[in-house]
Amino acid sequence: LRLAPQDVPTSSSLLVSSFIAYATFSLAQGVIELSVARAMVAAMVDTLLLGTLSYFLLWARMHANRWMQTATALAGSGAIFEAMSLPFLVWQHQLDKQDPMALVPFLFTLALLFWFIVVIGHILRHALSTGLAVGAVLATLYMYLSLSVMSIIFFGVEPA
Repeated sequence: LRLAPQDVPTSSSLLVSSFIAYATFSLAQGVIELSVARAMVAAMVDTLLLGTLSYFLLWARMHANRWMQTATALAGSGAIFEAMSLPFLVWQHQLDKQDPMALVPFLFTLALLFWFIVVIGHILRHALSTGLAVGAVLATLYMYLSLSVMSIIFFGVEPA
């Protein structure tokens, strides 16, 4: 939480690289539960949601000019968190759901998810010129919307 999105260079190649990394790790997570084809679609939808929702938020606050740096920061940090959670997701998937040890990788994944929400909130607070609480609420809403869309499209599950 030491750097802000405005510290990220404004670079289209860095933006594309960040989105590719984000989509790649999203795909890697997707193949744990889905076929490769469905995981590819899920990764594209997830990446599109990240870019579109971040642009919409910035546009609504009249800060659309900050999108490249913000999207680079969001996608880059997202790729890092997805990479960090991947071993725990694989571990959890290998265990029987009734196994009490399945709680261990779940708790690690949950901790990473909360940390990721704080990071997204930090990025959004700077990008939107608002407080961390507002950024964290927006990050939580983004995460809920993203998981809801994925659950509906790929698992046929309505969110609670």
